[in-house]
Amino acid sequence: MASISRCHAGRPALPFEPLTHPTWPESSSKSKAEHDAAIETLLSGWNEGLQRLKPKIAHPDFSAALSLYGKKFLATDLPDLPPG
Repeated sequence: MASISRCHAGRPALPFEPLTHPTWPESSSKSKAEHDAAIETLLSGWNEGLQRLKPKIAHPDFSAALSLYGKKFLATDLPDLPPG
């Protein structure tokens, strides 16, 4: 974080939340139960971080209600990836 502050000397700090990478459940789990628990932990952390960030964005590109994740990913949460 200090290096970011030095790069922008004289400017206010940008809002920042450390969020867990979305592949963490796959790399940290040895069973389906561990994987499901890891996804729940991941999404809970994202929800908390997003709720802290949203009020700090003074001029969003567009206004929208914050849509939080549940305890697992839904099909609509996952991007369409091209084949190959």
